[in-house]
Amino acid sequence: MKIKDVYVRYKLYEDPSFDEIFKEIEVEKCEEEIFIVVLTGGPCAGKTTTVNKAVRTAVGISNCQIFVAREAANSLKTGNITYDNAGHDDTFQRLIVNDQLTEERNAVIAAIKYKMNHLKDNVICLFDRSIMDGQAYFDDAEHFEFILSSFDLSTQAAYDRVDKVVYLKSAAVGAIHAYTTSDGTKREETPQQAAALDAKIYEAWKGHPNIVTIDNSFRFNEKLDVAISHIFATANIQIPPYACSRFIILTPDNFMLHNFVTNEEIFWDKTLFLRQNSNEKDTYSAIRIRSGQGSTTYNFSVQHWDRVFDEETEKNSEIPTHDSIYPISEEDVVKKLLLLDSHVPCLDKEVHTFYVNEFYCELSIFECNRKYAYLKVFFDVDNATAKKHIEKFKDSFRVVREVTFERKYCEYEIARTKGAILGKAY
Repeated sequence: MKIKDVYVRYKLYEDPSFDEIFKEIEVEKCEEEIFIVVLTGGPCAGKTTTVNKAVRTAVGISNCQIFVAREAANSLKTGNITYDNAGHDDTFQRLIVNDQLTEERNAVIAAIKYKMNHLKDNVICLFDRSIMDGQAYFDDAEHFEFILSSFDLSTQAAYDRVDKVVYLKSAAVGAIHAYTTSDGTKREETPQQAAALDAKIYEAWKGHPNIVTIDNSFRFNEKLDVAISHIFATANIQIPPYACSRFIILTPDNFMLHNFVTNEEIFWDKTLFLRQNSNEKDTYSAIRIRSGQGSTTYNFSVQHWDRVFDEETEKNSEIPTHDSIYPISEEDVVKKLLLLDSHVPCLDKEVHTFYVNEFYCELSIFECNRKYAYLKVFFDVDNATAKKHIEKFKDSFRVVREVTFERKYCEYEIARTKGAILGKAY
């Protein structure tokens, strides 16, 4: 959205103190853009985690700055300002709208000031919910429209204030096993209430011309990554691959694992590798059948390795520059089975996903060699910070060797050697 449009749609001209600032903007700078994204969705959808991760991601992207407007309702509740305490009427929603407008206005003012001094940078404003969320708490949409009118706003004006809406479905819709009220938030809804509220919030935003819905067909970390990519794509920024460190470790027992990890999930994965294209010997494709938490999902994965020069070691090495997985239908599975590589055994593994501090980890224990496990740690921080954390991970797990840059330890090779490669050092 161009600065001149933000100036009008956020009514910055109504405050003389800020109006003086914007009078100083040169005409050509008024044509510069900042990008405004609303992140919303039902209870327990991953919004707060996504916001925090977006902020960390921006740190690792050159020429990018992000400004956040935090959720007004949570801020009010922290001050003991609730629906019950505010009179059991629409006063609480009016306070939320008022506070949310202030939060958003602060974010866009800071963003514009930054952009004026850093014209080459991409600047994103990320709103943790926004004013249209309030409509979900009224049975009559016209009642909420009346509240908006008292702030000289309308539904259309609320839509016009943002470039994109990224909508995360509540865990209560499609991932009820992950729904919780004991994660440190002020969430009080039952799963049934959360699902109903999720539908109402979507109803409030569905008229926006640029809304993206992200459901729970992904695992939690994948859902976050999809949301992050949509947020930054608004400014035409492609997210760089997160630094992923890979280790062969001695398989830990559960007692050791539970001592220092959080949000642990367990599922089982059967990987069926497809024949390689003769022109793409560095690319591995596979069908992954995942089961756990009472459900089974079918996924397609692609991993591509590139040769790179490591300036620190002054050696050539290899790294997976593309490593993605996305859901497919059973019908697609049947079609892809025709491309199965009959020379490579299927790979069965037990997968533990968890967080150590704020970093996402995947621990794979292969049925073909349970003595060793394969640990992947994802860092969405700069390389220098990541290296410091890598040493901590080495202290926490019984690391046999780091294999971040060694393709010979990739899952294709683990399957091909029936797990023998895990116990070999080169």
